[in-house]
Amino acid sequence: TANRGSWGGGSDAKDPPPLPPEARALDEFEKKMATMLRQRFAGKDKMISDTYALQFIRGYRGDKNPERVILAKYEEMLKKRSEYNIDNVVTSRPEGWEEFNKSVMDGKRVLP
Repeated sequence: TANRGSWGGGSDAKDPPPLPPEARALDEFEKKMATMLRQRFAGKDKMISDTYALQFIRGYRGDKNPERVILAKYEEMLKKRSEYNIDNVVTSRPEGWEEFNKSVMDGKRVLP
């Protein structure tokens, strides 16, 4: 094969591997749904990355009524996050955290 650059070095260089399907650009349906999610849940989904929202769009787009299912599943996820206070888990420390963390940092076994 012809040398096409530095992808493998030397004269046996190959074309770069193709992008995985999840890395492809958004199609029109995905753009429409992303806009719809952000508008409908504005202020409620500020902790949700575009990539995570896109997982819902691509994951449920094969359903019989993808718009309805995507909106319902996304809303359900946001309700669960709120119910279990997920967005504050990282910034808050539960009772006993200091002792647990000290044990872990000291290399002690903390789980059976």
